[in-house]
Amino acid sequence: MSQVTAQLWEVAMGEPIAGVTVSLDKVIRDNEWQEMASTVSDHDGYVNDLLSDGVALIPGVYRLTYHLSPYYEKLGIPTDFPFIYGVFEIKDRDTYHFQLFATPHGFSIYKGGFPGF
Repeated sequence: MSQVTAQLWEVAMGEPIAGVTVSLDKVIRDNEWQEMASTVSDHDGYVNDLLSDGVALIPGVYRLTYHLSPYYEKLGIPTDFPFIYGVFEIKDRDTYHFQLFATPHGFSIYKGGFPGF
């Protein structure tokens, strides 16, 4: 399983956010980012395959980008947050799991546990 995983949840509708592109970028220098990987959330809103098994990120600052605009457009719901960015620091080889709770007009991200970790 990927060192960086995520789960996306639509709070207002009480359902997982499926089919959303999530990308992982690494900061190169002051506000310059390089994309490392990209994938799509599964039917349960999970992102478990962002990185290949055994790939370990070096310590540094990274960013997850959640591309929510197409998801809400498909539902016919306007959103204030077409993209949500979660910036975090990798300090070791631990697994990093991020929970995104979103609505069309707000969001919360936290680093949390993943079943089995």
